[in-house]
Amino acid sequence: MKKIILITLIAFFSLEAKTDYMKDLDLSGELLAFAEYGAKSSWSESEVNKVERMVEQFSDQDLKEIWTANVITYSLIGNLPDYPSRGMCKIAKRNISKLKDDDLKSIWNMNYGLYGC
Repeated sequence: MKKIILITLIAFFSLEAKTDYMKDLDLSGELLAFAEYGAKSSWSESEVNKVERMVEQFSDQDLKEIWTANVITYSLIGNLPDYPSRGMCKIAKRNISKLKDDDLKSIWNMNYGLYGC
């Protein structure tokens, strides 16, 4: 019985060390509020850079992937109907390269060209 408890504790703490759930939850809340819960339609380059820096703080890789895709979205369509600025294109390009999912990366590379970057 002691071995089972010890193994369970070791597994729990090793998983806990890799992902800080509370920090990620707080960060998600901050990002959602900053994005006005999806209602924000106009993004400046400095705002997208701020979101990008915040995304880097996630310990959970899935959340980081999701928010990285959001950064790409904000940079490409943040000032429609105008095309993205050169700075916004640079933000999108560097974040596309951060994506781990090859299918998602392929889609965003195609979108990158479609939005005039």
